[in-house]
Amino acid sequence: GATGTPGSGNFLRGDGTWNAPAAAGWEFVESVTASTSSTIDLGEGNLAAGYNYQIDCIQVDNSADLTQPQSPILQFGTGGTPTYQTASYVSQNGSFEGGNYGYGGRSPTTSGIMISNSDLGELGGATAGETWDAIVHITNPAAATEHRVISQSCGHNTSGLETLYFAGGHREASETVTGLRLLNGTGTFISGIFVLSRRKIA
Repeated sequence: GATGTPGSGNFLRGDGTWNAPAAAGWEFVESVTASTSSTIDLGEGNLAAGYNYQIDCIQVDNSADLTQPQSPILQFGTGGTPTYQTASYVSQNGSFEGGNYGYGGRSPTTSGIMISNSDLGELGGATAGETWDAIVHITNPAAATEHRVISQSCGHNTSGLETLYFAGGHREASETVTGLRLLNGTGTFISGIFVLSRRKIA
């Protein structure tokens, strides 16, 4: 006969054992709403090994137009406080705009991993209504290893055109990440919602 405990949420495996299904979907962790914020900090003390994490950046409005070196970036925090690391990041980026493709190449900054913007024009912000959205994926940040970040973003540039951005990179260190920080090279996030979720790897 079958072993284990049957239930409405369990399934019967081929070996005759009742088992609960693995949690494979995204789980909400926390949300932060920007209000003229110089940084957005997420997951501090709340990142678990064995999970990939995702940040949804929703209708973000910058206080200033951002050139490529001033692009929004992600930094890793380490230690109990945490301390946010400001060096040894490597990232690549590229973008599409108005039928054009701009190969951005290697990021001009090593102080964080770019999550938006490229070399086709400045990311808007100074003019009202110039906003951007992004999905930022971080691989198993709480494990003691290198962690890659992959992002895609869509938003207004300073010409009012919609631009699609792709970026990705890592920090050249094997470390356990204890916090995630978003910031611009200049200015603040006037508004926007930043949602952190996680998904179990296995």
